[in-house]
Amino acid sequence: MKNKFIKSTTLLAVTMGMLSTVNAALYDRGNGMIYDSEQNLTWLQDANYVVTSGYAAANAVFVSGNKSRNNVLTDGRMGWDAAQTWVSGLTVGGFNDWRLATVTDRAMWVVTTV
Repeated sequence: MKNKFIKSTTLLAVTMGMLSTVNAALYDRGNGMIYDSEQNLTWLQDANYVVTSGYAAANAVFVSGNKSRNNVLTDGRMGWDAAQTWVSGLTVGGFNDWRLATVTDRAMWVVTTV
């Protein structure tokens, strides 16, 4: 019984730690950019910028099978390699050092938004 109580208390403590308040703030940097103070990152305000910028329509490619990593669809979906190509040539607000979000970024979202 005591062991069960300790496990329950430990689980509660871990869960409460994950529910702590986050002090992040989002700041509008103008020119379609949002700054995240928690992650020290600037995000594009338009999550579908690949479409609204005209890039998807101008560069649409669809290949089935193993080459799908290079796909660019007119609705903005694209394969990983195509997305890397797009972001490497992206300039917004005078910045040209954009990158795609990583698994590490995603892990931070999960922890900070619980």
